[in-house]
Amino acid sequence: MDHKKVIESLVKIAENQQKIIHKLAQSMPLTQSIEPKQNITTHEAGTIMNSLPPAVKAAVENLEVHGSEVSVKFHPGKGSDQVFNAIVAIVNNLQNTNVLPAKGYKVVEAG
Repeated sequence: MDHKKVIESLVKIAENQQKIIHKLAQSMPLTQSIEPKQNITTHEAGTIMNSLPPAVKAAVENLEVHGSEVSVKFHPGKGSDQVFNAIVAIVNNLQNTNVLPAKGYKVVEAG
């Protein structure tokens, strides 16, 4: 058998397989929802701010999320290690409960 006939046979086999796959796909119900998970948000900064305790929220002047970096700017004289660590803990908790879409957020203090 020459190469041309081998290729023609392979193409015919592939076409038949594609027809079978198409028929099977039409007969099977969709089992996977295309809706996103309801507990995932695309508004990370708002979700984080809403999750902060009032005392911590009062210290935050601005909170932004860029990719996987959470940038926090404190009101003058309001930032402390305790407040910063509380924000880190909240972000970690939101990640672990799949409320935030990305993993590995890094909280940094904005200058």
